Amino acid sequence: MFFISLMKKLRKVTDLVDVFEPEDHNDHVDNWKEQLEKNKQWISWYRDIENCVQELEQIINKMRYVKNGDYYSAEDHNLFVSAWEKEIEIDEKIAPNAPVLLKLKQLLSQLPRLAPGDFYFAMYHNIFADAWILQEQINALTKLPPSMNLIFSEDWDYTKSPSMNLIFSEDWGYPAPPSMNLIFSEDWGE
Repeated sequence: MFFISLMKKLRKVTDLVDVFEPEDHNDHVDNWKEQLEKNKQWISWYRDIENCVQELEQIINKMRYVKNGDYYSAEDHNLFVSAWEKEIEIDEKIAPNAPVLLKLKQLLSQLPRLAPGDFYFAMYHNIFADAWILQEQINALTKLPPSMNLIFSEDWDYTKSPSMNLIFSEDWGYPAPPSMNLIFSEDWGE
């Protein structure tokens, strides 16, 4: 399966220069909804992420869209932090050895949880912007295998009646997936 990235690039901002715009928040929410759909598609190949994806969905369902005049609250920021924490858990299961994952974890470790009344610095928004760039790299590394092909083999054992057996094969086109390899053997009746 091939993913076309629909992630929105978050703009970089500067304290005391840039004014908060609804798109700064809303694009982030849209990106989470897009990432959730990707994660849901991966469940069929990475079964151990299913609970994390469900928990991430619960977090995303609490996110809101803002409009001009709305206040950006500590809860808005903290939902993004919680979502990233859950996404890291997912990424660790689907791309555990990816160097970009370490970069993402280091970047996100700089984000605090905010309490009501805390200042929201441009640095926090810019970390989210950079995190999406890294997440897209992880998404690109995580390929879903093509569907299984059916191949029939003939059983040439003359002591039994002729039969055809199903064999499933996969043409990955890239290194083996993180799953068990099946080895088929033949019994020639010797």
